[in-house]
Amino acid sequence: MNSEYLTASEGRILWIEGNCGDGGRTEAEIRDRATLENLLCGRSYQVRRATGCQQAWDVLKSEPCDVILVETRLPDGTGYELCHWLKSRVQFQQIPVILMESPGDRLNRSTVFNVGGADYLMQPLHPQETIKRVEYQITLLRQQRQLTEQNLGLSWERNKSQIAQLALEQQQAFLRMVIDANPNLIFIKDWNGRFTLANRTIADLYGTTVEGLLGKTEADFNPNRHQTDRLLEGDREIMAAGKARLVAAEPLRLATGEVRWFQTNKIPLISEDGKIRHLLGVSTDITERQEAERALWSHAERERLLRGIVQQIHECLDLDDTLKCTVTQVREFLGADRVLIYRPEAGDDYRAVMESVESPWQPALGTSVNYGWLSEAFRELEAADDIQIRAIADTHAPEVPEAVRERLEGLQVAACLILPLIRHYPQRTENDGGWEHSLWGLLVIHQCGGPREWRPEEIEALRSLATPIAIAIQQGELYARLQVANRELEHLATLDGLTGLANRRQFDTYLHREWQRMLRDEAPLSAIMGDVDFFKAYNDTYGHQMGDECLKAIAKVLDRCAKRPADLACRYGGEEFAIVLPDTPPEGALQVAEEIRTEIQKLHVKHETSAISNCVTLSLGIACRVPTPDLAPEHLIELADAALYEAKRLGRNRIVCDRG
Repeated sequence: MNSEYLTASEGRILWIEGNCGDGGRTEAEIRDRATLENLLCGRSYQVRRATGCQQAWDVLKSEPCDVILVETRLPDGTGYELCHWLKSRVQFQQIPVILMESPGDRLNRSTVFNVGGADYLMQPLHPQETIKRVEYQITLLRQQRQLTEQNLGLSWERNKSQIAQLALEQQQAFLRMVIDANPNLIFIKDWNGRFTLANRTIADLYGTTVEGLLGKTEADFNPNRHQTDRLLEGDREIMAAGKARLVAAEPLRLATGEVRWFQTNKIPLISEDGKIRHLLGVSTDITERQEAERALWSHAERERLLRGIVQQIHECLDLDDTLKCTVTQVREFLGADRVLIYRPEAGDDYRAVMESVESPWQPALGTSVNYGWLSEAFRELEAADDIQIRAIADTHAPEVPEAVRERLEGLQVAACLILPLIRHYPQRTENDGGWEHSLWGLLVIHQCGGPREWRPEEIEALRSLATPIAIAIQQGELYARLQVANRELEHLATLDGLTGLANRRQFDTYLHREWQRMLRDEAPLSAIMGDVDFFKAYNDTYGHQMGDECLKAIAKVLDRCAKRPADLACRYGGEEFAIVLPDTPPEGALQVAEEIRTEIQKLHVKHETSAISNCVTLSLGIACRVPTPDLAPEHLIELADAALYEAKRLGRNRIVCDRG
């Protein structure tokens, strides 16, 4: 067949033959080729034949092609050479070439791929196999073209996106110019308080650039963590509620340490998905107005705040809670950097026992300061019951001794207030009815950021707190003594009055607790039950007073042999004793029991009416189990008691162990 298309198709195939027409081929070969050609045309492929390399070149110059079938033996060369030549030309590199083994020739598979062939067909040709391989190459080619078209589309979309991005950047630059020119603070924060937009005004206040502010939070510029946490919490409440809010006054600490006050309109921003993730804020500086309002702080308002502080302090019963509440409330009330309570030590030294300190100032809890230069004044205060506050606006003042100044500088103190805490208690004399006074300690307020002129109203307010604080401290001390007394009573309630060992109540409580602990740890729990042999006969012979002495001596042995802190020896009842041994296997319990039995024999407590010995002896039963959820601790006691009964049955003064 000539180099003409047989039918219109979706794929164009160039078939390059090795000889002209059908001459020299067998009838079977001609028939197979016709069958193959008909199948390709039946699949709507365009098939064109060419003979030899030159004719193939003429076809390729004039018409496009999707797949090339080339026989290995051609009249003017080989299929390998033609394939290699095609792959060396840019315009033909993407066309897949399938090499077909010519009749009487032997196809070299490795050479096929070395010259750039996409696939190969062996003799005899199988039409169906050939169709499948051709279709596979055309499918790959179509996919490559589709991918190229998609990439071209993406490139166009990318160009459109870049144009839109340029327009957006121009808009953003204009918006940046507008907000930077605004004297108010303009910002946008996300849920975590990070700045995602800010103008130059707020950046200047923080002593940074707009770029240096983005991605940061208030906490990165304000050392007052409590203040920044409270600010973030308020912003999240506004975003959660989804409603704008005008915040009347918020403090902002600048890079210089100065605090400015702002009135801020905060507006939640709704994103395209309907969720609120950002907050827009526009703040106006109201520092001057705020300072004017603070200057008008009335006596009535101070009294209200003081009453609230006193109430909170008096609601604390525990002494530590009272002191902690005192330093916290006073620090917040005065806006101080650090508040401490000092207790007298040896000489004129005072040690800090409670503290409330604001970051970044270092803690001073546990440190000591010598207030010898104020000792005389303190003694006069005790005698006169007079509350005088010592105000130091600058620790470098001449009246502050050099040694004290150095100590305060080491604590970062620039100014301080010292309030004596006077303790009042009734006189214990024949003329009772008056009160005695003593210096309980000092309430000391520190300003660390720099000198501070303490205002008269601040000093007066602190003076009014002195007596309520002293009363609360005395109340806390009484409560502490009551707690100690209660603990002593509780301790006594768990002991056996005769032997000093744990009593039955304590034994039951401890057994249940250790049972649960061993259940969690999957560890063994051992119990030893002991009974004095023929103790009734002992009492009948020597009397109950001697019987009590005998039990005391045995109790000491049990207490001495229960050596570990977790072991508990108790008087179970009458002449019976019990020991709980947590995390102890049977061998360990046997060792303890044998030590007890031997040590009691060594006491040589005379017992002439005993049926087995001339001295007091002890029979013991042991049980050991690893607790499981289906067992109760009482089961362990039942097993130990049964082992004790068996020890008595076998003749007493012996040990029987239930190993489980």
